[in-house]
Amino acid sequence: MQSGVPAEQVRKVLFEEYLIETTALKLQAYRRVVEQGDKYWTVERLELHKWDFLYEQAQKYKHPQRPERLQDIRSRLCAQMEVSEELIPLNTLRAFYRKHHSTASMPVQYPDSTVVKETLPLRVVQAYCRELRGRTLPALGSRCAAMFGGIIGAQVIGQ
Repeated sequence: MQSGVPAEQVRKVLFEEYLIETTALKLQAYRRVVEQGDKYWTVERLELHKWDFLYEQAQKYKHPQRPERLQDIRSRLCAQMEVSEELIPLNTLRAFYRKHHSTASMPVQYPDSTVVKETLPLRVVQAYCRELRGRTLPALGSRCAAMFGGIIGAQVIGQ
């Protein structure tokens, strides 16, 4: 497959030479796992990078924790990300929805409500600015560096 041979042809050769039965889709998924060599996704990693997509799914499904729905959500998420489904275990998705379903489904339960993203009330920002002005937070910086592979920062200008 790496040299351009179609997955269907590889499937036939596997069966003819090794008596291994598989599908073209499973071969493509296996290739993704091998090529990516990535770590499994955790609930925390999903929260950081894919919560928006997963919240949308919670609004589409009344009970996203059901196995067939989790499988469908995972398939669409992995197709969108172009990663193997094996990298996002169903138990991880189930744990994500156990933790976030009540918040994510609020727009369905309360049609006039909206989920506000990347927003904090001004009084909260001001309280943090007042308390943290002039301080360095080494634990927070090293955690960001570990999670993102570098330091991410934002400058807050005081009044």
